Amino acid sequence: VQCRNDDYGGNMLLRLSRMLATATKMLHGAALPSEIIIVEWNPPLGAAPIHEVIERAPDTGSVPIRVIRVPTAVHMSMPHHKAHPIFEHTAENVAFRRARGKFILKTNIDNILSPDTVLFIASRQLREDSVYRATYVEYDVTRPETEGLGPDDLLSWLFGRKDLLTNVNLQLKELSEQYPEDTAVCLQGHSQTEEGHHPTRPFYWAGSGD
Repeated sequence: VQCRNDDYGGNMLLRLSRMLATATKMLHGAALPSEIIIVEWNPPLGAAPIHEVIERAPDTGSVPIRVIRVPTAVHMSMPHHKAHPIFEHTAENVAFRRARGKFILKTNIDNILSPDTVLFIASRQLREDSVYRATYVEYDVTRPETEGLGPDDLLSWLFGRKDLLTNVNLQLKELSEQYPEDTAVCLQGHSQTEEGHHPTRPFYWAGSGD
């Protein structure tokens, strides 16, 4: 992910910390070898460094969080630097080039991965010749009722919302009709039930609605 400590969109650190807490919790629980890379692009003058203010779930040390700082001097050396405080795609490429894993998942600071997404990845059936797309659903996870929720409770609250699940299924239906072969690939590899069958469920994540 890419960011800078400028409170862009409001509650920036809260959104980032929730993404990190839920992601590390699920990745650790799935025993999935992984890392999270944060590219701190053009840090604002006087703002605390990202590595000093981020929060993560306890007992998730198996999932390292790496912060790569791209100084202001690098930003100012690029065209149009005055018009944009952060070059999002360039920052993402910084992470891609330095990632140590076999596969890369590109996301944003306010995206919360669904448990099904993590289970899909943890099945270790990803194809090297494929680019996977997850259904994205905007949902406000900064509602008052979420205040103080830990990662497990936040995930249960969010992915138990009937309106969110309905929206996901509608999007999946539309995409399945447009790209049936691609959808078949994306629906493989889910966690097994007690009977040994694979439930057919989409993988997706929810955004905070920015």
